[in-house]
Amino acid sequence: MQLPKTLSGFTGQLNGLLAALEARLPGVNLPPLDLSGLGNALPGLAAGTVSAAAGIAELSGKLSMIVVLAYFFLCDRDRLLLRAELLLPSRLRPMAVAMGNAVCRELRLYLRAQLTIAAAVAAMSAAGLMLIGVRGALALGPVIGLLNMIPYFGPFIGGVPAVLIALGDGWSKALMALAVLLIVQQLDGSWISPRVMGSLTGFSPALVLLGIYGGARLGGIGGMLFALPVMMSIRTLFRVYVQKCENI
Repeated sequence: MQLPKTLSGFTGQLNGLLAALEARLPGVNLPPLDLSGLGNALPGLAAGTVSAAAGIAELSGKLSMIVVLAYFFLCDRDRLLLRAELLLPSRLRPMAVAMGNAVCRELRLYLRAQLTIAAAVAAMSAAGLMLIGVRGALALGPVIGLLNMIPYFGPFIGGVPAVLIALGDGWSKALMALAVLLIVQQLDGSWISPRVMGSLTGFSPALVLLGIYGGARLGGIGGMLFALPVMMSIRTLFRVYVQKCENI
């Protein structure tokens, strides 16, 4: 890892600038910088980074499995709804079927839109990080794309491992990685997501933040990821219930 050597050189440059500043400003005494403590902490930081990356990889595998299972459940929704319908009293079956069809339709549209956005963000992130020479760019891209599905906080959570890995090759590489991720997020926020998602969710930003906070409290990153689909399902169930009651 080149980070200790880079940190030592960076400290020397800063102390040189401070000495030059003292020479131009008589009477000003600036203490030299000593970052040796930070250098001693670098092995622990590296170990923590590896542990965090392993945790993110494990979470990505679990979330991928959940997405695949959700896709197959949606494909087999007719049979599942029929079996669920037979378990309910006859007077509740029409409303239950209407609710199930509405929720499946909305979640299918949401899942398709989110997977499209995640794939685009993953491809752009992997290509950009590979272009500047960040190690593991092909593995980091899918992680960034998957965590990007979490509104507001996802891009930050997904970008931290990439910046830390790039930091091992120097501050300039870390800044370039950060710039790449910012450019990807700008493209996603201003062009990709508005065209793919449209007005699919319809929730206010405050309500989304409250839902994500509740999901994080209940299930961590997984809860944050599934907070919005759960909110959409509850809204759809309530909407169908109100429509059925108005038609009675």
